[in-house]
Amino acid sequence: MKKIIAVVLFLLLTIVVVFYFCLQSITQKIFIPPAKTVTASKNTIQQSLDDKTPINILLLGYGGGDHDGAYLTDSIITVHIDPGTQKIFLISIPRDIWIKIPTNGEEGSYSKINAAYQIGLDDINYPDKQEKFSGPGGGAKLAEYAVSQVTGLSTNFFVGIDFSGFTKTIDTLEGVDIAVNKAFDDYEYPIQGKETDACGLAETEIASLSAQLASPSAELSQLDAFPCRYEHLHFNAGQQHMDGTTALKYVRSRHSLQDGTDFGRAQRQRNLLVAVKQKIFSVGFIPQALPFMNSLGDNLRTDLSLDDVRILLQNASLLEKYKIISLALTDENLLQDAVSTDGQSILESKDGEGNWTSIHDWLVNEFN
Repeated sequence: MKKIIAVVLFLLLTIVVVFYFCLQSITQKIFIPPAKTVTASKNTIQQSLDDKTPINILLLGYGGGDHDGAYLTDSIITVHIDPGTQKIFLISIPRDIWIKIPTNGEEGSYSKINAAYQIGLDDINYPDKQEKFSGPGGGAKLAEYAVSQVTGLSTNFFVGIDFSGFTKTIDTLEGVDIAVNKAFDDYEYPIQGKETDACGLAETEIASLSAQLASPSAELSQLDAFPCRYEHLHFNAGQQHMDGTTALKYVRSRHSLQDGTDFGRAQRQRNLLVAVKQKIFSVGFIPQALPFMNSLGDNLRTDLSLDDVRILLQNASLLEKYKIISLALTDENLLQDAVSTDGQSILESKDGEGNWTSIHDWLVNEFN
C-alpha cells in the first residue's frame, strides 16, 4: 500500500464524483468484476441505505509500478458505514498482523496481512489457490478474506490505489490542509530509485557493509552504511498545507523517533482522510473532475458497480453529515508484538495466534 499507499472513504468519494463524469471512457480500466465462484450476491449501496444495513468498504494503498513489493499493501483501512446510526468508522488494520493465508486450497501458511493482496494477484507462484482468489480479482478477494478474519466484518466493496494515483489525487485537489498532531523528524525515509545506490562506495566496501548489516548483532544501520539512499523529513505540528508528494511522505514515514510506529502512521492516514473529505466538499472541486479521472484510471482498482457509484454520488451530501469515528487496532488494546519463526517482527492477537474473537467483540461494542 510498498510498499503502498492508500486512501480513505473520502478519497473514495472523490473517486466516485469524477467516476460519474467519466463513466464510459474509464470503466474498463478500473473496474474489477466479482470472482465467478462467489455465489452470494452483494447488497447494492441503495439496498443498504434503504434497509439501513451497514456497508463495509476495504481501502488498500500499495506502491504499484516499479516499487519493491509493488502490491504489498502499505495502507489497509476498513470503512464501516452505518446508515442506521449515521456513523462512519475508519478501522486501521496494521500491515504486520500475522495471519494464515489460504495459498493451497483450504490450506495455507502464515504471513503478514499486507501480503494478501499481492499473493492473490500472483497466480504463477501460487497456482493452487482457490479460484475465487485467482485471476484479476484475486488480490482483492484474498485481501478481503484476510481482513475479515481479523475484523469479523464481511467486505462489500474494495477500492485500491497506488502511490502515483495517491499523489495525483492530492495534486488534483490542489493540495490538502492536514492537522499534524505532533512535530517529527524521519532521517530514514527511502528515496525512490536509490534503493541499491552504491553511494560512491567500491564493491569491496559494499560487500563488507552488507556483511555487517546481515549480522544479528549488527550495530551499523542502513542509514549509516548507505546515507545517499535516504532523505530527512521534517513536519511541524499544526495545520500544514501539503501537495501530493509531501502528503505521501507524511502518511508513509515509519522511522521517526517521535511518531515512527505503524500505529502513529495509521493515525496520520486518518488525519489525511479528514483533510481530503474537507477538500472534496469545498467549492471548486467539480470542475477538476475530468482531469482527475483522466490521470487516475491506470492507478485505481475497484469492484463498485456503476449503479453503486451513482447512488454514492447522489447521497454524498448525506454521507458528509455522518459522524466520523476512527478506530485502531494497536499493541495498547488488542494486539501484541511477537517474532515469527523466521525472525520477522509481527503483530498477533493478545488472545493468541489466529484467535480474533476479542477484536470481533470489541468492534461490535464500538459500533453500538
